[in-house]
Amino acid sequence: MKKKYKSFIKILFALFFTIFTTSSFTEEFDIKIKDEAYACNLYYKSITDSTNPMATNSYGYYVYKGYGFFPKEKYSLTERKWGPDFDEGYLKVGSITSQITASKVKIGDKILKINGAKPDENFNYIDLLLNKEIDQINMELMNEKDEIYNVKIDKHSESYSNLNYSIREFIITDIDVKSGTYTATLEETFEFSFGLRKFNSDDDDLHVLNELAQNKLIYFDEVDEEWSYHVCDPTDILFENRTLLDPYTVKNLGLIKSDKDYITITNKIMPYHEKLGNRKNEILFQRKTNRLLQIKNDFRLKSFPFDKQFIRYELIDNGFNQATRQFDSSNFTIDALERFMAIDDIPGWKKKDYRMYKFLHKSVAQEDGTAMDGIGIEIELERKHGYYIYKVILPIILILSVCWSVVWVDPKELEARLTITIVCLLSLIAYNFVIDSELPKLEYLTVLDWIVLVSYVYATFPNFLSVISFRLHKSNSEYALKLETNCRKYGLLSYIISVFVIIWLNSLFNFDNSSSLINWMTPLG
Repeated sequence: MKKKYKSFIKILFALFFTIFTTSSFTEEFDIKIKDEAYACNLYYKSITDSTNPMATNSYGYYVYKGYGFFPKEKYSLTERKWGPDFDEGYLKVGSITSQITASKVKIGDKILKINGAKPDENFNYIDLLLNKEIDQINMELMNEKDEIYNVKIDKHSESYSNLNYSIREFIITDIDVKSGTYTATLEETFEFSFGLRKFNSDDDDLHVLNELAQNKLIYFDEVDEEWSYHVCDPTDILFENRTLLDPYTVKNLGLIKSDKDYITITNKIMPYHEKLGNRKNEILFQRKTNRLLQIKNDFRLKSFPFDKQFIRYELIDNGFNQATRQFDSSNFTIDALERFMAIDDIPGWKKKDYRMYKFLHKSVAQEDGTAMDGIGIEIELERKHGYYIYKVILPIILILSVCWSVVWVDPKELEARLTITIVCLLSLIAYNFVIDSELPKLEYLTVLDWIVLVSYVYATFPNFLSVISFRLHKSNSEYALKLETNCRKYGLLSYIISVFVIIWLNSLFNFDNSSSLINWMTPLG
């Protein structure tokens, strides 16, 4: 009986010890998990130790059967949501998500008909995707050359992930037309979002990176009796050694220089969950950059100084092609660009409009049908004309007025006439140097070049007129008087008309790059 009693005491003691140690461990674990550094490092380690390849590799996150494209969308600032963009009255191809479709249509092509019907405001592309009774669509499209063509696309398997991009701040600090570049300061974010699969709302279908965050970054605080969370600040090395999936794998097209002294990168891992009061369950891997960039830009200067220019900022996904990963922009970019457009902060330029667009970029080494997904921003700027009108063109007209005033000087005063005309000609040459200092060496003449060139002609004419009148006054004074009278009537007037004709012709043939100041002169205006 004693032995049985002793055995019972031992078992009871062992059971009590086990419960106590387990309780102590649980209490210690709960205390540790409340420490952000500990929880974040535990999360990083769980990713490294995971046997699921999706934890450290980019796989198709959205897996479904579709037609390999999505229509173009626009963001409504008033309604705060995305919707179909009927640009120029047509729904356009906005993005391409498979190589099969990439070989048949292009981003930006107008969708005239789908299965015989023209898409209207009530058209819902998602409903078409989810319709199990339709396995093929017939589309009639129009390309950028206004050529109409037809394609058939069978519903096929697609598998890709998303790289989410947004601009938080956009500032153009300098536009250098002479070197063909502009300098900009940007704050941008690059994100991966891991939650439920896009076309499957099953709560058990969480991405592995979301699953691993449970009870680490998202946990129940037993002390405060509420759900809580941690936001992690991973170091760059965790992305560089591929412990964490890196969303900052992009490339700027036309990049000339990126000043390393002005680059800062901050990293965040942010969990969202219904238990925390969020709308959906997901975890974000975010890298935010602040950069100072100098970028090559195509400036068309035929209408200078009555020109408008288009500043283009383009990024491509430098990690995967468009069928593997899509490069998407968020509504934060729209908000940032709206703030940018509302501020008059570019000396010499007026902001007119902007547009966002998607495109596919194919490198020399890439095979046909494969390309990198890209996002572009085009900002329309109009040159402020005041400086050139009041400090260049009007002074030139005044110089020509002085030059042509010699027709009111007695033809016998040849020396006085020539002194005036030659001084005027030298003044024009000085203005030509001022203009050349602001422009690159162009193979064509700008509006201002044409005005100066015509001014040269009209400045030299009074020289020859003075000599001819001086000689004719001796031999045929009546003809000399008639010549002088006609020059007084039509000389300066014909010059001013010539200037207006130059501006009008330029506006007619370079409408897209001419400012609103002169575009009203053409039928298109």
